[in-house]
Amino acid sequence: MRTVDRTGHRGWLAGLRVFALLIAGAIVPAAALAAESVMLPDGELLTVWESRQRFMISGTTGPATDGTSIAYSVSGIEGSFSGIVESTEDPAQDTWPRLVVDPESGWPRLVWSRYDGTSLRIAYARYEQDGWTDIRYLTYGPVNSMLPRIALGREGVYLFWVSWESASYMYAPLDLDEGQLRSYPRTLPNYAFPKPPVVDDGGDASATDAPVVTGDCFDGGCDSSGMLMDPGGSTSGAMDVPIVTGMEASIWTAGGSAACRSQILVIPNPGLWTASVIRFTHGSVSAIAIANVPSPTPESYGDTISRALLNSTCD
Repeated sequence: MRTVDRTGHRGWLAGLRVFALLIAGAIVPAAALAAESVMLPDGELLTVWESRQRFMISGTTGPATDGTSIAYSVSGIEGSFSGIVESTEDPAQDTWPRLVVDPESGWPRLVWSRYDGTSLRIAYARYEQDGWTDIRYLTYGPVNSMLPRIALGREGVYLFWVSWESASYMYAPLDLDEGQLRSYPRTLPNYAFPKPPVVDDGGDASATDAPVVTGDCFDGGCDSSGMLMDPGGSTSGAMDVPIVTGMEASIWTAGGSAACRSQILVIPNPGLWTASVIRFTHGSVSAIAIANVPSPTPESYGDTISRALLNSTCD
């Protein structure tokens, strides 16, 4: 539903100096749920963000938390409107939205992580004149795929994300217009996602089991206990819920340009005190720098580094 409101090394070092100035002047937003914005071909501004839902989601042993959806707004000279991306206004978890403009069409594409009843999968949607279309999954399988990032390149587009179970960074070439991977996902070599310590609750059940829906349910319906039922009649709850801090999400990024062959990745290191800045070229990686992570960490930390270094490393 819409609501209307009418109201070389020297170059790399130089880039790091620019980044330091940008960070020094950055303002850390009070809101914990970050927003992403891009310009539409008609000059209006599209913004997406993670929004709290009225549905209640809880773990079998963990504390209850609110469900989430992906909200958006379009603002221009003549006014603005806002709404919820279709398919995300339900009890499932929808999180970590990222926008990128398709250089061919000029219209935005959205990726995010969506809970499908078993695990988090990377979802995709197109935004064009008639709104959101072609909503689909890009990743499959009983593993949690999180924190999607898209990086443009002169020779193609890459989707990057985190595979929680293996603590791996994954990548695959992406057809940005059609919304499908061009090949099987591969693991980014030499780097691991810094997962937090495993919580030992002293029993044989995980301290943070996969979320199950209590109260309102959808599609397959609910059993008498309020657990979400899939179409086959089984219940979710077999996997651990990934725990990701805002700091990890702020550091991890992938940036690129349609004019450049390579992309710049910023990857959090264990302890989250530093981040590795690397160049990615069709699966090959080379280290550029180690950057200190400020505290508090601006939510655009990784994006700012990537933008600052992209011009000096463009090939």
